Amino acid sequence: GIVAWIGSSVVLYLVAELLTRLGQPPPTTPAEQAIAMLDPWLVVFAIVVFAPIAEELFFRGIVFNAWLREAGRAWAYVGSSALFALIHLSLVSLLPIFLLGLALAWAYQRTRSLLTPIVMHATVNGISVAFALALRFGLIDVPV
Repeated sequence: GIVAWIGSSVVLYLVAELLTRLGQPPPTTPAEQAIAMLDPWLVVFAIVVFAPIAEELFFRGIVFNAWLREAGRAWAYVGSSALFALIHLSLVSLLPIFLLGLALAWAYQRTRSLLTPIVMHATVNGISVAFALALRFGLIDVPV
């Protein structure tokens, strides 16, 4: 989960930097808006607990397995990861979330257990939420 968070964060930074250099600073994502406005406990429950369980049950448990059965491994990986990225409604996060989806699918395929991608997904979300809440409440300061 930590390695996946580092990898997706690096890709997210590179995409955001590219968009900024092209004169299109990245917009605020729905998750960033929620973290900035909602009760922190609700944010933690929704993003760190509920979302990983619900999304992994659907994207790896149902979508991945359906495409694996009907169209083969390549479609299962690419299709479930692309759909996973699209539902997050963020152009700047599209590539990082797609790559995270590939990693989650690989972890699921390798272990044949949904618990593995759920924990991995919760770890990625947990680290991101912890940083975002620390910024929100002034516990850390990141130069922009």
